[in-house]
Amino acid sequence: MGSDIEGEHNIKVGKRVWGVGMNRIYGISRRTGYKWIGLYEPEGASGLIERCHRPSSCPHQTPEEVVSAIVSLRRKYGWGPKKLLRVLADTYSELPAKSTCDAILSRHELTQKRRRKPKIGHPGNQAVDATAPNQVWAADFKGQFKRATAVTAIR
Repeated sequence: MGSDIEGEHNIKVGKRVWGVGMNRIYGISRRTGYKWIGLYEPEGASGLIERCHRPSSCPHQTPEEVVSAIVSLRRKYGWGPKKLLRVLADTYSELPAKSTCDAILSRHELTQKRRRKPKIGHPGNQAVDATAPNQVWAADFKGQFKRATAVTAIR
């Protein structure tokens, strides 16, 4: 964008030149064209360079002193998030949630992932792989029904 001499010239001329025609040339919307002009006017060609979209601050982020207290207590005693928060409740007025405390410990590599146990199916019913619709049928009878021997079965 910034290295395109023709594009730079057209932007320098002003908003009157940058219109629907220029948007068609560059294949952008009118809104994007005005955004580019708004970036170019105060900063020049350097304003058109791709920028980081990451926010510069997070106001509701856990304070660093609370994070360091959680990490140091975990390293010293090996407690989990629930107990760590109970112990720190006397010292700090605002503490993160248990899940946030767990995320802090994971971020500092102080937790271990547990291996999941494999699921074992029901021993009485073997799994049937159906390769077509209506291939496997099941019925559940409630109440009385007659058997082939004409004896009434009660379920």
